[in-house]
Amino acid sequence: MEKLHKLLRWIIVGLIFTLGLNFLGILVKITRYFVFGEINLKKILSINFDQFFSDIEFIIICLIVELLLGYLLYLLIRLIYFSWSLDDNKLFSEKSYKLLYLSGKVIIFISILFIGIEIFLDIKSIDQSLPLVEETSTYQFGYILGVLLKILYQWIPLLILGTITLIFAELIEKGMVLKFDNDLTI
Repeated sequence: MEKLHKLLRWIIVGLIFTLGLNFLGILVKITRYFVFGEINLKKILSINFDQFFSDIEFIIICLIVELLLGYLLYLLIRLIYFSWSLDDNKLFSEKSYKLLYLSGKVIIFISILFIGIEIFLDIKSIDQSLPLVEETSTYQFGYILGVLLKILYQWIPLLILGTITLIFAELIEKGMVLKFDNDLTI
């Protein structure tokens, strides 16, 4: 069981590191844009937004993305603290159930939201970047499939983590019931 705890901690630490770097990278780019004006505003999120949004709308989108990533980092840090509480035999408590349930729901929501946003923006940009009309429909289908797989490749691990977190929350809820029943028996 100790190996499982360590594995869970390392997975969460890896996610915190990855999302933290992404969060800090976007924050640095936004700061450099406002302070020095040396970064093209439309390239902050590494997606080409030129034809879709004005600068004000794009800044609002960047700030919303930063807030969501910040909240996700906060939940992942709370999950690290939860994984340390596994050693203290506090696993089957209402607090741990609520933390896991909330974390799982938010992680799934944020990953689905980011998948939807990126698919929406990439599909809008695919119309301008598709190869010439002479290309076959199979080539165009492959191009679109490649773009969609790139998006899913980025966000599916987070979606899986959210699902696993919800499964753990349900297991903890069932364990709380069993523990309560066990405490009542003599």
